[in-house]
Amino acid sequence: MTDGNVEKIKSLPQHIFRGLLSTVLIILVPLLGNHAAYRASVVWVVFILVLAAQLLQPHYQLAVNRSNRHDKGTEAQIIWSVGIMQALAMCEASYLRYATIFSWDAVRIIALCAAAAGLALRTWAVTALGSYFTMQLHIQNSHTVITAGPYRYLRHPSYAGAFLIFIGIPVALHAWYAAAAALIILPAAWARRIFHEEQMLRETLGTHYTEYCARVKRIIPGIW
Repeated sequence: MTDGNVEKIKSLPQHIFRGLLSTVLIILVPLLGNHAAYRASVVWVVFILVLAAQLLQPHYQLAVNRSNRHDKGTEAQIIWSVGIMQALAMCEASYLRYATIFSWDAVRIIALCAAAAGLALRTWAVTALGSYFTMQLHIQNSHTVITAGPYRYLRHPSYAGAFLIFIGIPVALHAWYAAAAALIILPAAWARRIFHEEQMLRETLGTHYTEYCARVKRIIPGIW
C-alpha cells in the first residue's frame, strides 16, 4: 500500500463527516421552517444524490487560495455557487412549491435520472484522472494529457456531470426560479474555470494538449 493510499484511508472519516455536514446544511437545514417537507420522498432522493456527489470527490476549500496563481478563485466560486443554488432550490420547493413536493411526475423522474447520470459521469471522470483530479487548479510534476475513459469524448466530463446534477436537482424539485438562476450562474462559474484551466494546461503541456483540444470538445460532444 502506497503512502498516498494510507493518507486517503486516514482522512476518510473526516471526508465523510465534512460531506455529511455540507449536505445537511444545504439540503435539510433550509426546510426547518416547514417540517412537513421532510416527509417528501423527493427530498431524500436529492439528499442521497448530493451526499454521493460530496463523497465521491476530493476535499475542497471554501476560501480563495490567493497563493495559487492558476486557480484564480475558481474552486471557491464553483463550490459557493453550487451550494447557494441548491439551498435556494430547497427553500423554493419547501415554501413556494409545497403543494407539488409530494407528487411524482415525468419531469421529476427525468430530472432525477439526469442528475444520477451526471453523478455517474462525474465519478467516472474522477476515477479516470486518479491523482490528477484536484478541486483546485495546479500542475503536478508528472502531469500528462489523459485521454482514457470519458476524456476520450470530452475535455471536461466532470463539469458536464456536475452540470447535470446541479441543474437536474432544482428541476426535479420544480424550483423554477432556482433552476433559472442556476442556468445562468453555474455555467458562468464553470466557463471561467475552464478558461483558466485550459490556459494552465496549454502553458504546461504545450502541443500535446493543443492537439487534444483540436480533437475533443469541452462539454458537449461535437458542439463545444
